[in-house]
Amino acid sequence: MVVLQGELSNPSSPLVRAVRAYRRLDLADPRPNRPPRAPLKRFVWLTPDQAATVVERYQAGATVYELGRQFGISRKTVSAHLQRAGIPTRYRLLDGQAVAQATRLYLDGWSLARIASHFNVSPSTVHTALRQAGVPMRDSHGRVRT
Repeated sequence: MVVLQGELSNPSSPLVRAVRAYRRLDLADPRPNRPPRAPLKRFVWLTPDQAATVVERYQAGATVYELGRQFGISRKTVSAHLQRAGIPTRYRLLDGQAVAQATRLYLDGWSLARIASHFNVSPSTVHTALRQAGVPMRDSHGRVRT
């Protein structure tokens, strides 16, 4: 190693930092410190029998997340198999008639969670539908938000 600092009477701070960094290097390990690579993703193709099994298990009550883990595919791929088979998913939006009924219930004082339970959807689905319908929303204390 060449000692630069000893030969210079007034070393600059970048030079001092460079020398300190060089001294901290572990020269025994020639490999750079890289994070480990993520394993390569493999494509999984379901056989027609497996696709039929996905549909059967979904209709029996399994979720798309459970089926995805079980078959090694994403939930979107499970949904695509269900869509190709003509199976409606349990996640659904409220149609016009349901939005009208949800609006009446909300204005009668029902909570978003109670309405969601009534229509078998999530509270955020009800919230989105009511906001799109122009319904004035309440805060957590029952006051109309402005």
